[in-house]
Parts: sequence; structure tokens; C-alpha cells
Amino acid sequence: MIAYKYDETTLEYIGTCQAQLDPVETKKQKREVFLCPGNATIAQPPVQKKGYAITFDTEKQNWKYTLDYRGKKAYNATGIFEITYIGDLQGSDKLLTKKQEKGLNDGTLVFKDGEIIPKPVEDQIAQLEQQIEELNAKMLRDIIVLQDENAT
Repeated sequence: MIAYKYDETTLEYIGTCQAQLDPVETKKQKREVFLCPGNATIAQPPVQKKGYAITFDTEKQNWKYTLDYRGKKAYNATGIFEITYIGDLQGSDKLLTKKQEKGLNDGTLVFKDGEIIPKPVEDQIAQLEQQIEELNAKMLRDIIVLQDENAT
């Protein structure tokens, strides 16, 4: 008989194993009785569903869907991180949205004091001025190269 194993700590479904026939109980009850290994059940888990882990409810003795944000980015007062746990968001953890991630990557948003906020306007202006200076310098170098080429 197939038994379905779950992780000892997270109770997440991890695969199957074989339950062994209990010869004493089988003889006593005059029907097949199986020994289920530790951290396993004969209850079949449901089909995997996107965004959820399948976990075993040890009190109700059945499988359930548990939110699974693992691999997604989140933030809290301490910083931005990748979620490594299953279940509801913990404490003050907040999911990082695609818009927030894009803003952090392009510099229009910053992480400050546990929040993601618009980059201060002064910083944005300074950043744009720096980009303008770099473009002007490149343009001048290109003009000099073109003048040198035309002079020869």
C-alpha cells in the first residue's frame, strides 16, 4: 500500500513510500492492516495548485492547501529579501509588487525606513544631471573623432 510522506517541520507533502503489512494485526483482525511510517498517511494528497503548497493537517488528519510565496521578493523593516517559508506572510512582511521592483531597479523608488517610497526629487534631478553630463561628454568625444577623421 502507498503512503504519502510529509516534512516533519513544515508538514509539506514530499512524496510516497510503501506502508508495510502488519502481520500481527492482519491476523488478529482477519483483514489486511498496514503500518504507516512516521510523518506519513494513507490519505492521498490533492492535486498541486499554483501558489500553494500541499500540507498535512495533523489534527484533522487530512491534506490542505497552504499559501506558498517561496521564491517571491518581500520586504519588512529590516530590508528586502526572498521568501523561504510557506504559509501566510509573517509579521510585518509585505510582498514586493512588480511595479515596486521595477521602480527599485530603475531608480524611481528607494527602500527607506522599512518602506518603498518614491526617490526624493532632488536625488532624481541630480541623477538626471549626471546622465546629461555623461551624454554631453560622449557627444564631445564623438565630435572630436569626427573632426579628426575629416581633417585627414
